[in-house]
Amino acid sequence: MRYQESKSLPESYIKPSECCFTLKWFHAIIILVKNFDGMKLFLIGGMEDLNFNYCYKITYESGETYDRRRNELSVEISKEDYKKIITGVLQERPIEQIEGISDVIDKMTENVEFADRFMNKNGSLRKTPLKKKRAISKLEFFIPEYEYRRLKKMKDPIETLERPVEHMTVYRNDGSSVTLTAENGRVSIVDSREKNVRHIIEADYFVSKIL
Repeated sequence: MRYQESKSLPESYIKPSECCFTLKWFHAIIILVKNFDGMKLFLIGGMEDLNFNYCYKITYESGETYDRRRNELSVEISKEDYKKIITGVLQERPIEQIEGISDVIDKMTENVEFADRFMNKNGSLRKTPLKKKRAISKLEFFIPEYEYRRLKKMKDPIETLERPVEHMTVYRNDGSSVTLTAENGRVSIVDSREKNVRHIIEADYFVSKIL
């Protein structure tokens, strides 16, 4: 995972029909932002980049197979490629067999090969990386279980992805601010007092906390 400092975001009013924000909730939102401890948070890269987190199962040419679904890697992909992936996953199709994402698969494979040099075959970390990458005969890719459950709960994941991005900035009296961005069924929270940190929370959970 990586952290990315937020870019300058335009201010706009978030329509109640999209994310249920109105002026009367500003105070509730600020209180919520100050009390992250009770939230389920994801610290990931900027939502504009569409960082795709994935895990994998690896088979070496020796025939040894290891399930690495506890090890998450990340790759930047386009929204169109993400739509293809989640459509295929929800149809129970293996990610590596989804058509039209060969470039994404290549990037994912490169990430695995690089990470594998820093790991023992059992998944534990090495003190020093391998000088030469291991020969891999097969890779199977998966989305993390928490992401699969989130997608399954959505009425229409593709429709959620196609909603316009919405931004709102709330200013404190001292001039600092909190910027909220609603996109892809999540709310991104950036506090100007926190450098290089972006908090990501599911939109439904966020709205449930301010109602």
